[in-house]
Amino acid sequence: MRRELKIIIWTVIILAVIFASSLVSLYTDWLWFGEAGYRSVFWTQILYKLALGASAGILFFAIVYANIRLAGRLVPTGMHMGPSTRSRMGEFARRGIGGVLLLGTIVAAVLVGLSASSHWMSLAMWMHAVPFPDADPVFKHEIGFYIFKLGFLKYIYGWLMFTLIVALLASVVVHYADRAIDFLAGTPTFAPHVKAHLSMLLAVILFLRAWGYLLQRYDLLYSPTGVIFGAGYTDIHARMAALVILAVVAVAAGILSLVNIYRRGIILPAAALVILVAASALIGAAYPAVMQQIY
Repeated sequence: MRRELKIIIWTVIILAVIFASSLVSLYTDWLWFGEAGYRSVFWTQILYKLALGASAGILFFAIVYANIRLAGRLVPTGMHMGPSTRSRMGEFARRGIGGVLLLGTIVAAVLVGLSASSHWMSLAMWMHAVPFPDADPVFKHEIGFYIFKLGFLKYIYGWLMFTLIVALLASVVVHYADRAIDFLAGTPTFAPHVKAHLSMLLAVILFLRAWGYLLQRYDLLYSPTGVIFGAGYTDIHARMAALVILAVVAVAAGILSLVNIYRRGIILPAAALVILVAASALIGAAYPAVMQQIY
């Protein structure tokens, strides 16, 4: 615990030195808004930046480090390990990886928070959305959805996807260091609890990807591929259908990943990923391209 506290303190000091120039810029803005008589606008902007940045950074750290800690507690018992695995990671190295992952997670959380703060306008628009009397002709959403809400939903999707992928990769590193993942005769071998942990994370990522495909449909309204700017024939009759199909495929892949918890090997999630990639190439790219040439 004392070692982790030292890591946190040194991380805070390093980050304070790195971002000292940002504090100077912030003070300059405070003076400028004050002289212009709009200091309340300055504080409103700061409030949204702090709220979104702190929330994104703290939640990122909580999700990623919780998975790291969980992976560290899932110590394999009774699993056969080859000699290469036994010699690849000593006790000191495993402890070192824990410290590196903690430090890396803290730094990444700070960077995620800083990146999130730049999206404060999207948060403000989402919180103060105003409905429009008109709706778009394709999805029948009122126009305010695209102006005030869609941008923030896209950010939430991107943040969640990045967070879960980092959590998955960090968990793999910990499991490998703890000898819960091994390669026997060139074939990856997982302890049962490890496979369950990673399969759950992969399933959530795939379900989230399905939502991402559905969000992508709204971008078709701004499509530049047709004769005029906006959704054309191919966008409505090919690309939109392709995105819905890909969303269904992603959900099916996520279900296969969950089923894999109760089966031996990793054939199901591997096959699910291959199918999703193939569907993205064929349905998401090739089919609309052919339709574009025909129509």
